[in-house]
Amino acid sequence: MELNEFVEQILLSSPAKSVKRYALSSFLSTLGNENISELDEGALRLWLVKMTIDGKKISTCKRYFSIVQSVYQNWCGNKDLSLFRQVLPVFDCLKEVDTLQSFRNAEYLKQFLDGSGRIVDKQTLGIFLYLLYNPRATLLDVISLTFDSAPTFCPQISEVVNSYDSSHGRKYVFQLNQGKARPNEISKQILKKLRILLSLSGMCFELGFSRASITSVWVAAALKSGISLRQIRACIGVVPGEYSVLSLIKDYDIEEFEIEDLLCRVADTINSSARGWFAMKLRPGVKVDDIKEYLDATRPEYLSEIEFFYPKHTVIHQKNGKRVVDEQPYMPNVLFFNIEKNKVKSLFANIGNLAWCFRSSNSPDSDYAVILQRQMATFQRCIGQFTPDVKVELSDLGTKLACGRKVRVVGGIMQGYEGEIIDVEDDPGKRVFFLSISAGMTVSWKAYVEDVFIQVLD
Repeated sequence: MELNEFVEQILLSSPAKSVKRYALSSFLSTLGNENISELDEGALRLWLVKMTIDGKKISTCKRYFSIVQSVYQNWCGNKDLSLFRQVLPVFDCLKEVDTLQSFRNAEYLKQFLDGSGRIVDKQTLGIFLYLLYNPRATLLDVISLTFDSAPTFCPQISEVVNSYDSSHGRKYVFQLNQGKARPNEISKQILKKLRILLSLSGMCFELGFSRASITSVWVAAALKSGISLRQIRACIGVVPGEYSVLSLIKDYDIEEFEIEDLLCRVADTINSSARGWFAMKLRPGVKVDDIKEYLDATRPEYLSEIEFFYPKHTVIHQKNGKRVVDEQPYMPNVLFFNIEKNKVKSLFANIGNLAWCFRSSNSPDSDYAVILQRQMATFQRCIGQFTPDVKVELSDLGTKLACGRKVRVVGGIMQGYEGEIIDVEDDPGKRVFFLSISAGMTVSWKAYVEDVFIQVLD
C-alpha cells in the first residue's frame, strides 16, 4: 500500500478534532498541494515550512512531526527512520512566522493602482511596481534597466516601462543620474524614497526596510493566488525576513518559462487591469467590419478602450484596363486587439459567435494568450516597411521554433527583433521571422537580413 493511502486510512479512523487528525490532514494537504508523490527529506522540510507559514507554533510542528513519524514507522515496519532523523536538525532553524503584516501591506496595493493614494513621485512608484512584479530584480537591475533590455513577458511590467517616454534618445527607463553617481549611492537613494512612499501609503515593515521588504508583499500576493511554496522559492531572489523559513526549501527544478508564467499569474492577482495584445481568429464568413459594427451596436463598457490592429498592404492590379489600387490584409482572418486582460472574457462572451481568441495552450480552460509587448511593437514597426514581395501568414509550427538559434537583430529592417531565425537554404540572407500569438501558433514572414546584423544570444 502506498504511504499516502496508508496515512489517509489512519486519518479517517482518527477521532474528529484530535491532534492526530489535524497532523495527518496537514501532512496530506501539503503533499497534495505541492504535487509530491514520494516522501523524501525535501518533502518533510517543505511540510514544516508550510506549517510555520500557516502560523503554527514550533511546539505544534514538533508534535505533528512526531505523529507522522510514528505513522510512517508503522507503514514501513520499523525498518528505516533515517529519513526523519535527517530532518530533525531543521527544527533548530525553524522560526515562527507572522505573515499578517505582509498581507496587510498587500491590501494597500489597490491605492497604488487606482491613484487614490495621491502619489506625486511617479518614478518612485514605477520603481516600486517594477520590483513588485519582478521579485528577482535587484536595485542594480533597476538602475541599469533600458527600454531595450526591459522584460516583455509580463503585461504589468510592460505597462510600467511603457509609461515612460523613450523618445529623444532616452536610454534608461528610470532617470537616476546614471553615469554621474555611483550605483551604491543611487541604490541608497532609491531605498530612501521607496521607504517614504510606502510608509505614507500605510505600509509597515517592522523588520526594517530593504529591497526584500517589497518581495515580502509579493510573497503574500503569491500565497493568495495559490502559488505553491516551492514555486514561490524558485521565483524570488533574496528571501525576505518575514518568510526566512523559505530558505529551508531545497532547490526546485523549474524552467524559465514556468517562472515567467508564475510571475504573470501573481501580477494578475495584484493588477488584473493591465493591458495586453491578443489575437482573435474570425469565424468563416466574418469580416473585421462585422466585429466593429457589432460592438458599436451592443455598446459594451470597454468599447472606447479596445484598440484594433489589422495589418494591410497596398496591391496594384489592372481591372477593365484601368489601374486599381487596393488595400488587402496580410492575414484576412486574424485581428489583433489591445485591451485590459480582465475584460477579454467579457469581450468573447459578447462576440463569441463571430470570432475566438487564441489561448496559451490547446486546453479550453487555458488563459488567453498574451503577445509579448516587445515582439508586438517590433512587428507593428516592421510591417509598415515591408515590400510587396513579403508574404505574411499564420503558421502552426509546433516544435519547429526549437530548430533555430536565439538571436537579436541589431540593424536593418528587422532591428530590435529577438527570437528564433531559420535560414532559407536556396536564398542566402533571406530569413523567416515569427510573432508568437499562442502556443504553437505564429505569424511568419520573410525578410533579407545580412549576417553582420545578427547577434547570437545563446
